[in-house]
Amino acid sequence: MRKLSAVNNIYSPIIKAHRDRVLVAGDVGATMELEITGAMISGWKAGQAITTAVQEGNLGLEVTALSQYANWWKETYINYYNAEAFAKMLALPYALATEEAIDYVFGLIRETLRPCYNPFTTPIREALTKMAPIIQRERPEVFQKLQTAGLPTNQLFAELIKLSKPVL
Repeated sequence: MRKLSAVNNIYSPIIKAHRDRVLVAGDVGATMELEITGAMISGWKAGQAITTAVQEGNLGLEVTALSQYANWWKETYINYYNAEAFAKMLALPYALATEEAIDYVFGLIRETLRPCYNPFTTPIREALTKMAPIIQRERPEVFQKLQTAGLPTNQLFAELIKLSKPVL
């Protein structure tokens, strides 16, 4: 097997999805990706908003469809999840830097986790919280590494940020 590396810069999602005559839809405005279904729904809603806005304009009505889409975007994506908490879930491999530590921690999860079709609501954090007392007792060095995931993201990813510059 060979090892590969990549840099994935994750920034805040675009909060306001409408400005002038431009709409943000799909993955382009998200912290990461909206997954296939979320991107399709977002694109469909944006298409509806644009069609309605054109019709409103042609009829001489006030164009409200674009701002309605922006409100839907904010309610559905921005207010639904915490972007920083999502980014912290990506930090788990950095906190548990060895295969052995990852195998140990995830080997403690014996119950079937609830189904999860949304990466922003993963049940892994819940499972790890239940396992925390066991990890603290059996492997305090691993527990200490897990606690680093509670740091603010700029501290958590400080070393990675030094290695990569934002791509603008």
